[in-house]
Amino acid sequence: PKDKIEASLDGVKQYLNLSEAQLRKMVLSVPPIIGCNFDSNIKQKLDRLQDCMKLSNEELRKIVMLQPSIIAMSFDNNIKPKLVTMKEFLAFSDDEIKKMVVRHPAILSLNFANNIKPTLDAVQDHLNLSNEEVRKMLIHKPQIISYDFDGNIKPTLDALQGFLKLSKEELQSLVLNFPSIIGLNFNYNTKPKFEWLQLTF
Repeated sequence: PKDKIEASLDGVKQYLNLSEAQLRKMVLSVPPIIGCNFDSNIKQKLDRLQDCMKLSNEELRKIVMLQPSIIAMSFDNNIKPKLVTMKEFLAFSDDEIKKMVVRHPAILSLNFANNIKPTLDAVQDHLNLSNEEVRKMLIHKPQIISYDFDGNIKPTLDALQGFLKLSKEELQSLVLNFPSIIGLNFNYNTKPKFEWLQLTF
């Protein structure tokens, strides 16, 4: 019924302090939200996420705005188990998990077994990293979790290593000191900067 849909969407709008444009964008991103009851479904889910992660209202709003698909996810069957598994995998503290999710909410939409773990295992093996080194790298650059190893990470690392003539140890040190380099497009971002430095200095 139209009235129930409007009431539910208005509830979302008020709860997250959204503008009409932001609400419209959210509905277009996650159409199933139209069929969800705000009080018995959406609000309960977001309240539990906020309580579980000890999020401020602004942090919760940021997460939902950046990753609106979480509204359609089950908290008990999807979100909570994922947070628990991530925490146990590399011994993250609650605060570290919170910071990672706030910085990169897409973590909540990824499958741990099919997406997150294979990527991290591949990075760890390729760079010969310890669990602690992987943990620190993710705290600094959680977006790494979303990258495809064969399609993005490995080509970037191989290009860096070849262009700078780095040993495996030097490549490892570079990534640990500057994890963000993994997410850069080598030809469009990194290579021109290194070429400029070589010409300048």
